[in-house]
Amino acid sequence: MTTVTDAVPTTHTDPVNAQILAISEDRIQGFVRDPFAEISRLSGVDVATVIERVQAMLRAGTIRRVRQTLMATNLAEGALVAWQLPPDKIEPAFDFMFKDDPFSGHIVTRSTDAATAGSNYRLWTTVKVPQGYLAKVKDTEKVVLTDLEWQVLTTLKRELEPQEIGPDVWQKRADEAGVSLEQFVQTAEGLNKRGVIGRFSTFLEHVKPLAGGERVTRFNALFHWAVPPGRELESGREVGRFHILTHCYWREGGPEFRNVNIMAVAHGTEKPTVLAHKKAIDEHLEVVGIPVSYTNVFWGGRSEIKPSEISPFAYRDWVRAQGVDPETMR
Repeated sequence: MTTVTDAVPTTHTDPVNAQILAISEDRIQGFVRDPFAEISRLSGVDVATVIERVQAMLRAGTIRRVRQTLMATNLAEGALVAWQLPPDKIEPAFDFMFKDDPFSGHIVTRSTDAATAGSNYRLWTTVKVPQGYLAKVKDTEKVVLTDLEWQVLTTLKRELEPQEIGPDVWQKRADEAGVSLEQFVQTAEGLNKRGVIGRFSTFLEHVKPLAGGERVTRFNALFHWAVPPGRELESGREVGRFHILTHCYWREGGPEFRNVNIMAVAHGTEKPTVLAHKKAIDEHLEVVGIPVSYTNVFWGGRSEIKPSEISPFAYRDWVRAQGVDPETMR
């Protein structure tokens, strides 16, 4: 018997799929009441085909998740953490962070081409701390939400199952949140205006081999630069203009990483090509007059990517499950 997934093209290189993905990956900004209709409008592919193809690519693993993203930096404190562990502890720690710690996000083992500053830090992960449970407040710009807003946001942000992809996508989530569809939409639109909603997006599986054996990308690189203090924003703007990058951050690495303060992530199918892009960024920084005292590339190995949990409700439940009173964590 031919399954729906077998009958419908699921590769990212299929012309119709590519037309859809060109929009669905990063063009649907903010909260949209009918995101698949919007993908259809912008891509020129009829909405029934958009729904059919996204469902099929999700089931086949070409797309690893479909979800409404949030501007998590406006909702929770976060950090990129590098871990120095005994070799036999790296894999167990990786597994714990991926399977049992909902507050860890991108979890990657990394290595460098030569022994250098920080190369003995092999395990990297992003970590978020939900509001109300941070020992030292470092930023007063976080958007504080009501319980109702967290209730809506928690259901809104969870990734969609294939059967949920279709019209009226938010009705089931409104039911789950215990509010009417109109109240759900109005709350989400209000959160959007307050800058806490990201984009609605499909996320291609860009690390693991796809069902047919092909890979969207083979090399995952974390670039490091140390630029003069006070020039971080300027440097980030110059680095972030390069299209190969998926992320660009101002992050303080500290002395263990030669005082790195600008980091960026790039993916590619060929290592020399990724390095050529890195060289172009280095040369651009030199041309615009930004001195770099140190730079390096950390290559990704094993990788798992999941959204970091930021809900205070989820944090309280998780802490209780560890046998700890949440109030002692404030």
